[in-house]
Amino acid sequence: MNLTPICRPTATGFEAFIEEIPELRAEGTTPEEASEKLAASVDVVLNAVREVIGDEPI
Repeated sequence: MNLTPICRPTATGFEAFIEEIPELRAEGTTPEEASEKLAASVDVVLNAVREVIGDEPI
């Protein structure tokens, strides 16, 4: 599965999200900060899914 990260400017900084999962978003004052926060959010979501389904590959 390929995921497409998007980072775009907002009135207060930048927002990052994954095109295929638009509900998962992160904001930052720079594109790098927004992207780093998005990556951390993806890790949290994937870890939560792993806890629910066990050690099965996602």
